[in-house]
Amino acid sequence: MGSAICGGLAGAMVLSIAATAAAQTITIDHRTNTARVEGGDVVNRVVREGGEIRVRKPDGIGIKAVYSNSALYDCSVSDTAISVPELDSLKTFLRILGPYFTDVLATRTADAGAALEKGKDPATTTHADLEAAKPVQDLLGKLDSFLGELHSVRMRSLSRLDSLNRLNSAFTAANAGAGLLTPSLCGPDPDDHCPKFLLTPSLLATLGSLHSATRELQKYAARTSPPSAIIQETLYAADTALNSEDAIVQLTYVTEKLFRQTITASSDIDCKTLDIAWDKGRSYTVTIKAKEDAILAHLPKRAPFTLNGTVQPEWFIRPQLGVALIHARGARFPRFGTTQASDDSVKIIRQGTQNYTIDYALVLGLTTRAFEIRRRPGLILWLPEFIVNPTSELKSLGVGTGVGYRFLRLSTGYVFVKHDVLDGQSVGQMLPSAGELTTRKTYRGGKLYFSVAVTGLPPFVRE
Repeated sequence: MGSAICGGLAGAMVLSIAATAAAQTITIDHRTNTARVEGGDVVNRVVREGGEIRVRKPDGIGIKAVYSNSALYDCSVSDTAISVPELDSLKTFLRILGPYFTDVLATRTADAGAALEKGKDPATTTHADLEAAKPVQDLLGKLDSFLGELHSVRMRSLSRLDSLNRLNSAFTAANAGAGLLTPSLCGPDPDDHCPKFLLTPSLLATLGSLHSATRELQKYAARTSPPSAIIQETLYAADTALNSEDAIVQLTYVTEKLFRQTITASSDIDCKTLDIAWDKGRSYTVTIKAKEDAILAHLPKRAPFTLNGTVQPEWFIRPQLGVALIHARGARFPRFGTTQASDDSVKIIRQGTQNYTIDYALVLGLTTRAFEIRRRPGLILWLPEFIVNPTSELKSLGVGTGVGYRFLRLSTGYVFVKHDVLDGQSVGQMLPSAGELTTRKTYRGGKLYFSVAVTGLPPFVRE
C-alpha cells in the first residue's frame, strides 16, 4: 500500500515527461574545458566539477564535446544510477505513515458506507490468439527498431555534415602544416572503403517477412469469428505499417545516401546519452583524452579533461524530510477512572491528564520552484507540511505550513494526537463496577502546534 501511495504522490509531483521535448545536452567546450547544459528545460545551465544538474523533463540528457576533433580524441562516459532525494524523503515518510492508515480507520465510528467491490474484466484472449499474433508483433517491433535507427542515423549525419565547415575553419588556420587534421572515413574509392550501410537489406527483409506473417494471421482471423481484440489490433497495426511501405523504403534510401555523404570527422564528439527518469538520477564521469594511435602520435594534443557530476530530475513539487520538536499547548487530554460511590456502584471521574504538549516527529515539507531561490541563501515557504510521530508509544498526525532558512524551519499548524475518550459514557455516570468503564482511542480534536525542525541534512539527504 505504501509503495502504491508513494508512486501516486510522486507521479503527481513530477512534471510530465514529454516524448517530444527538446534534446538536453551537456556540452563540453574542449577549447576552454568548460561545460554548459544546452536545450531542453533545465534549472541550472552552468556545469561545475562535482555539481548537480536538475532537469525538469527527465527524458534523457546527452553528453558531447565541441571544438574538438573526433579523429584525435576519444570521449568516454562512465555512469551509475543513483536515487532521487525527493523520492527517498517520500518513501521514508510513507514507511512511517503506513501503519496510521489502518490505525485511523480502526478508531472511526461505524458510519462509513460499504466498500465497493471491483470486478474483473472477462478474459477475451486465448493462448492460441497470443501465439498467432506473436510473429507479426515481433516483426512490427523489429520494424519500429529499424525506423528508430534510421532516424538516429539521419540526425547524426545531418549534424556531422553541418559541422564539417566549422571543423575545417576552426583547426586549419591554427594548425597549418601540422599534418593530419580531419582524416577521411573513406578511401579513393568510396564503394570499396566507406563504412557499409547495413540497415537497407535488413529492413527490406523485415518488410517481406511482415507481408507473409500478416497473411497467415489474416487466415487465422478468418477461422475465428469474431477475432479477439489482440488479433484485430495486431492486424490493424500491420496494415498501417504495410500501407506506409513505400514511404519507409524511400526514407531508407534517402538516409543511406545521406550516410554515404558523411565521410569526414567532426569537431563534435557525441559521448553518451544518460537515461534520466522521474525516480532515478545518474552520476557520471566524462573523460576526453587523445586517442592512442601511433599514426597520430606526432600531432599536437591537449591534456586529458575529466568532468564529474550528477543529473537529477527536478520535481515541480519538491518534498524534504527532517525532524521537528513540536509544542502543542492544548494537547492535554483527561484520563478516566472510577471511584466508589456506594456499596453497589462506582462513579466515573477524571483521573489525571494525558499530556502531549511537547513531542518530536518526522516532518515532510513540500515546496515549489516559485517558493525558493536556488544557490542563494534565502527564505523558503513550505506549504503544506505534514508531521507524523515515528514511535509506537505515541501516535500523532499533523498538517501545517512553515518558513525555512537553509536547514532550519519554523512551522505552525494543527496536530491530531491519539488519546483515550469515554465510549458512550460520561463523567459522573454511575456504574455497577469499575470493570464496566469503557474507553476508546480517537484522533479527534486537532490542537494548534508550533515547531522548529532541522531538514536537508544527513541522515535526511543522500550524501
